[in-house]
Amino acid sequence: SPNLRAIPNWHLIGKPDPPEILSNKLVLTPPAPGNQRAAVWSEKQLQHQYWTVDLDFRATGPERAGGNMQLWYVKDGQNVVGTSSIYTVGKFDGLVLVIDQYAGSVRFPSAECTLRWTGET
Repeated sequence: SPNLRAIPNWHLIGKPDPPEILSNKLVLTPPAPGNQRAAVWSEKQLQHQYWTVDLDFRATGPERAGGNMQLWYVKDGQNVVGTSSIYTVGKFDGLVLVIDQYAGSVRFPSAECTLRWTGET
């Protein structure tokens, strides 16, 4: 982002804090105790019949192993889903990919992943 306060064509929301924009990445939930949620929603509808999403992420933290990441392809996602999770959202039109870990005994969980998701509208 040119100004580190916004990303053109995207809306960032978070509870209790908005995502942190760095020069080359976005930190959705910075290290902090408790239940945090963040979302990044496109301000424009998808205009292409064929599409691909590449997502690189890293998860780490001092809390107990747990939490999840969700990648949504949803009509009117910002208004219908917002920062809800697959476990708390109401009815929606679309699909969601959930990467979840059942809480285990690992004290300092860490994960890195590259995901490619290709679809057709």
